[in-house]
Amino acid sequence: MDLHALCDLIVDDLEDALDLPAHETWRYVEPRIAGPEQCPLLVVYAAKTVFELETTTADYTAAHELRIGWGVDATFGAETGLGDPEAAAAAMQVVEQVVERVRGYAAGLPGADDVVVTLVKAEYGIVGGVVWRCEITATIDDLAL
Repeated sequence: MDLHALCDLIVDDLEDALDLPAHETWRYVEPRIAGPEQCPLLVVYAAKTVFELETTTADYTAAHELRIGWGVDATFGAETGLGDPEAAAAAMQVVEQVVERVRGYAAGLPGADDVVVTLVKAEYGIVGGVVWRCEITATIDDLAL
């Protein structure tokens, strides 16, 4: 299985398994130019691959890093400096569901049980002052692909 197909599996699983609000989906690429008009936004992409040389066999192994993101419009209250607690709570509720679902991939990814996805971290923050985003980093061992 290649990284392209893996991104598709994760998107399909998240959209099928979770009760996500209506959203736009971006696959395969980092959303560097996403703005409030694209939100809510689900993103799944391959971020990097780290290769290690096995000195005893001269073979390479690799760990693939995926990013799974959820973004929401953060312009609410931008002019007044006040946030919208209800919008923030709704966004966190979705993020908690996504994080919990990704944690479950450690037992195998639905549709590819031999692929084990390890949750590394989840980061939260404002991007460009207009999009609040959670970005989840997960890794996949090269042997699984």
